[in-house]
Amino acid sequence: QVQLGDAAAGRDELLGPDDAANSEDQRERLLQNTERMSKTTNRLEEGYRMTLETEEIGRGIMDNLHRDRETITRARDRLRGVDQDLGKSGRILNGMVRRVYQNRVILTIVGILMVGII
Repeated sequence: QVQLGDAAAGRDELLGPDDAANSEDQRERLLQNTERMSKTTNRLEEGYRMTLETEEIGRGIMDNLHRDRETITRARDRLRGVDQDLGKSGRILNGMVRRVYQNRVILTIVGILMVGII
């Protein structure tokens, strides 16, 4: 009897008296906590979905940036080649202009000599 009485007293001390109002209050708190946990779980799942979507978008952007970098690198290499070709062309044209001037000078000297001889 003493042990049962002690057990019942310990139960009442932990849980409070076993009445309908207290039981209804506990039930209401449990329902509120369950609803709060459900909303929190939904928010966490939505956040996780958004994280996955953001990660996928980021991956796509990184792929695009990588392709763009390769394109820019190829274009830069081509431009360097074109620049070298333009440098060579400029040197060739300068050489041709020099020869034109030399040929004019030679032709003028030959013309003067021919007029002088005649």
